Amino acid sequence: MIGTQVGSYRIEQKLGEGGMGTVYRATEINLERTVAIKVLNSDLAGKPAIVERFRSEAKAQANLNHPNVAILYAFLLERDNAMMVMEFVDGENLQQMVNRCGAIPSDEAVPLFKQALAGIGAAHEMGIVHRDIKPANIMLNQRGVVKVMDFGIAKVMGERGLTRTGVQLGTVFYMSPEQVKGQTADVRSDIYALGVTLYELLTAHVPFYAISEYDVLTDHVNTAPPLPSTHNANIPKGIESIVLKALEKKPEDRFQSVAEFAEALDHPEAWEDFVPKSAMIILPGMAPTMEIPVGGIATGAVPRPSPQTTLPPPAPTSFWTPVRTGVAAFVAILILGVGGLAMFSRNSGSAPVSIAKTAASSAAPAEPPPPPPLAPLTEAARGETPLPSSTDTPVTKQEPQHRMIPAKTAVHIRLTAAIEGSKSNENEVFPVVLTEALTADEKTLVPKGSEARIVLTKVAGSKKSPKVQFQLSSIKVAGKTYQVRSDTFEFNGSAEGKRAGKLSGIGNAVGSLVGGKHADASLELPADTEMFFTLKAAVPITLP
Repeated sequence: MIGTQVGSYRIEQKLGEGGMGTVYRATEINLERTVAIKVLNSDLAGKPAIVERFRSEAKAQANLNHPNVAILYAFLLERDNAMMVMEFVDGENLQQMVNRCGAIPSDEAVPLFKQALAGIGAAHEMGIVHRDIKPANIMLNQRGVVKVMDFGIAKVMGERGLTRTGVQLGTVFYMSPEQVKGQTADVRSDIYALGVTLYELLTAHVPFYAISEYDVLTDHVNTAPPLPSTHNANIPKGIESIVLKALEKKPEDRFQSVAEFAEALDHPEAWEDFVPKSAMIILPGMAPTMEIPVGGIATGAVPRPSPQTTLPPPAPTSFWTPVRTGVAAFVAILILGVGGLAMFSRNSGSAPVSIAKTAASSAAPAEPPPPPPLAPLTEAARGETPLPSSTDTPVTKQEPQHRMIPAKTAVHIRLTAAIEGSKSNENEVFPVVLTEALTADEKTLVPKGSEARIVLTKVAGSKKSPKVQFQLSSIKVAGKTYQVRSDTFEFNGSAEGKRAGKLSGIGNAVGSLVGGKHADASLELPADTEMFFTLKAAVPITLP
């Protein structure tokens, strides 16, 4: 459509493409005003339900008039195309900002985020739930004003939904647990997505990341989010607690409005002692499945970790408390002693019986009564193996090792296949391998030859002097993939590789770069091309 005229709008440049439509920059000829035009994808234009959803987006945005929401100018139906004419926001979205800068300090991130809260709050007051909030849908213009974009799957509360089985509404990294389970989304679902967004701004990580969308979705429902401070130790305690409040699994446990969210951010010191309900103790023996109903994101029973619960706070201590505790302990020891003698009597003259085996075989089928609230968890309740007696075969338990790849670690990689760096490939992910091991404290954390991924973040320059930029996006360790944030590595058409003005790790591969094959700026990088990156944030990993 580039170069064509639609009504009074001349389409000039493709800006991006989403799940429902393609966005172009255009000029409104009569007013000489730059606008953005979102055109419904041609493969969807013939589906009445999808066109109706697109029209609903226009209706939702047309009634929103707020400085932190992108303005909708017009809705057009022309040449069997449905189009929305919107305010052109000259700037970058928050996802691009995180990709460029890494974790954003809280004193910078929170004011920007509060502008987004104001825009979303205006939508909520009109009964509109956005349902697809993420950093990529929040723009920052050249004047420092935040604009919330893309109400593409917004739903006016009370209207009959346009969803159907097999259609995902939302982006998996930002979806609330109730959206995952196919339940009704309300303003608190947006608050969950806003919590994920603020988490990512502050840490340069999303709370749950995996190659499999299925794993991410089940984590939203079943897994407590890692503390933001594990990724960025400079996050104030109060801010961290506020983020975790927004990420509670149950909607009733989150902030109930964006006004509450904003109020908390105004007084983070009041949240320093907050303990989220997601911060729980895992109890064994309870492993029900999460049923995702038909019409939700997936179907079938999803195995999940054991549910978690919070121990009640200790009761006030009185004079008789230690006396009662001592008597209870004495009785328990006496019972265990009698039981031990009986066990020894039954097994005299036979081979020794391990404690763990005897406990398992003698377990009664009926559910045992719950322990007293203040009784300490036994080794079995903590999921640990009891220590063997001197006559038992020693039990060796292999605990996972938690390690940290430090920030500022240099990561050297090599392409496993040729890459064409062109505009059409922007944001595409490519496989690479590490050419050097990653170490910390003289211990190898990621071996040489491990798999990794890079993303083509930008293609610029001219046909004669093209430039392409890459960032490291993930590293695979012991079969698990970890999302990472790095600085940018740039190649240019003069066959010079550079990163922060320094040439390194390129080798002879640079000389075989080819520029100018296509009309637009483009570079071809052959297989075995080497480049290197520096991590902007530490990466916590778990080794077997």
